[in-house]
Amino acid sequence: MLKLSNAGGQSREVQHKLTIDTKANVQGLLCSGASSAGWCWQTPQASANLADLAFLDGTTGWRVGERGEIAKTGDGGVTWVAQRSGTLEDLVSVAFSDSKNGWALGSVDVVLHTRDGGDKWSLSRIPAACPRGSAGRIKPINAEIAYLSGSEVYCATTNGGTSWRKLDREPTHVSDTGELWYFDSASNSILKSADAGLTWTLVLALGAGNNYLSVQILAPKGQDVVVMGIWSKGTRTYRSADGGLRWGDVINTAPGSYDNLFLRSAGSNNNRLVLQTDNGTLYYSTDDGKTWNTEQGPFKAGLLGNAYNNYRIYLVQGDTFLAEYYAPPDGMYARPRYFRLSTDVGRTWTAMTQPEGWIYFYGPVVAKGPSLLWLKGLNEHRLSRDGGQTWPVLAAKEAFRVPRSTSFSDALHGLTVAGRTVSETSDGGRTWTVRRDGSSASSIVPQVQLIDAKLGWLNDATGLFKTADGGRTWTAVKSNPGLSWLSARDAQLAVGRTAAGIWQVTRDGGGSWAELKGLNAVTGIKCILFADANRWAAIATDGRHLFSRDAGASWSTATVGTTTGTAVAGLAPLWAPGARGMVMQSLNGGEQWATVAIGNADARVLAVKFFDARIGWLVGEAGLLMATTDGGQTWRVQASLVQEDLRAIDVVDAKTAWISGSGGALLSTASGGN
Repeated sequence: MLKLSNAGGQSREVQHKLTIDTKANVQGLLCSGASSAGWCWQTPQASANLADLAFLDGTTGWRVGERGEIAKTGDGGVTWVAQRSGTLEDLVSVAFSDSKNGWALGSVDVVLHTRDGGDKWSLSRIPAACPRGSAGRIKPINAEIAYLSGSEVYCATTNGGTSWRKLDREPTHVSDTGELWYFDSASNSILKSADAGLTWTLVLALGAGNNYLSVQILAPKGQDVVVMGIWSKGTRTYRSADGGLRWGDVINTAPGSYDNLFLRSAGSNNNRLVLQTDNGTLYYSTDDGKTWNTEQGPFKAGLLGNAYNNYRIYLVQGDTFLAEYYAPPDGMYARPRYFRLSTDVGRTWTAMTQPEGWIYFYGPVVAKGPSLLWLKGLNEHRLSRDGGQTWPVLAAKEAFRVPRSTSFSDALHGLTVAGRTVSETSDGGRTWTVRRDGSSASSIVPQVQLIDAKLGWLNDATGLFKTADGGRTWTAVKSNPGLSWLSARDAQLAVGRTAAGIWQVTRDGGGSWAELKGLNAVTGIKCILFADANRWAAIATDGRHLFSRDAGASWSTATVGTTTGTAVAGLAPLWAPGARGMVMQSLNGGEQWATVAIGNADARVLAVKFFDARIGWLVGEAGLLMATTDGGQTWRVQASLVQEDLRAIDVVDAKTAWISGSGGALLSTASGGN
């Protein structure tokens, strides 16, 4: 309210409603809607323990991680939109055959399949005879066919994952179009299956008496097939342009090394072949293997002042290769690493920028596209979108994954407590600064509650504390009854329950505590709600709720039915979880409660919070999240991103709210959850 006056003594009041745009709070986070809309993961970052990535090109990709988390990006990993997997099992790998058809493997026996780019995922189980969890890798072919491989076992599905069948042999090569190729060492012949391993057809006899060290096959699209037999006198190369029906003349040659040769690529031209030895040397041929050129790789003697034989070379795509060098360990874990990139089959190499803290990254640089490189680390993941020149953080792990409590005084300032550590934010939860450090988890679920921008309460296993500076410093409350649950109305009035189940009240900011004797005569009270300073409501687990008109001095039994009671002027409406599928509302301080159906008879609500008389949210078990804009008459589902229990809501305005989950999750919205 602004009062304006002029020199003549006239005045008028002008009222303006100020709305803070909080979209910046969630910009770039993993959200349930596009353009940072809906509910977004703030902390811990979703898929912080990232397991796998799958990119179709430089922009479109998916990532999977803990607790069934799946997200999709359309901008090369800059922003991500969450997808609902329908499982809490950790996901360990993901692969897509095209923009619609994708598969993801769980850590135990779950396999997920989508036919629409991830808008909907269907779940099935992998039988024990097939590779499962982190031991398995999936090769998607189309909407119906996919292969599982691992531990020399192959399985196939031809009905979209409904059932899986173990193959009688492990294919030597699987084409992107679904054909299987197999080298039969007993007969020195190549077999092909066009029906997912049900039947096999002889397509090439390599000849008796040839003791091959290895036989390798490349047929990425099923028609252009390269078979290379490596033996003591060099290599024999066979080529077919029609899927193995007819074969060209055999080419015999000796590239210069016979042991441990790996056929890496047919290159960008049909007659180009690339071989790699186990120590990284590359051989490339542009004439079907008749002649070979040699490239010794990027780490030649003297290049970096050491003898470089501890490195690997990875095929990125076509003629592009990535080389990675592991230096001798510098200490227990740190192993200096160097990276080079070649786009001409190793003829020339370009140095890649080392990411900050690069000595602590442990996984190989995994190519996910022509310019996308993924680097795993001890504490974070990096995704380069420019061939290794820059390495922005993709996901960072958090130290705590325990139940947390969060409280915001406005759209920007808030506190969160995890274990015994209290952190403060001044930017709506995008970044957090530790204000009270605790290295171990709390034996009780900690609680933090801000009364305003300065005043707040904290209760954890070490004691009861108050802050007068927004959480920067904390002072122990001298008189502490040992609370396991706390609810404060203001800086002076608070109630709590001890570990022994005794309800206590303080009216002087914690200076002294008194037992709420009338309340302690009743068992099963789980929380106390304040309608105002004098009218309180006690919610019981068995439905025998109580109310008090004299600030807890005496208590009476409330009624529960279909009426909320006559509204009392100046009294805030009360909301509380009810029986399954229900919430409760009271307009007279908890004396009368009306049960309200939420439209899901099996749902168990754990918390309800309203911004005003019309706008509110409820949360509960298994990721339950619903919203109302008509004062609770109707409730609609909102996507919560999780399947774990959601336990608390903190609302600051009609669009800005936070939700705390049982696994340590903190969700945020700047769009009212829409």
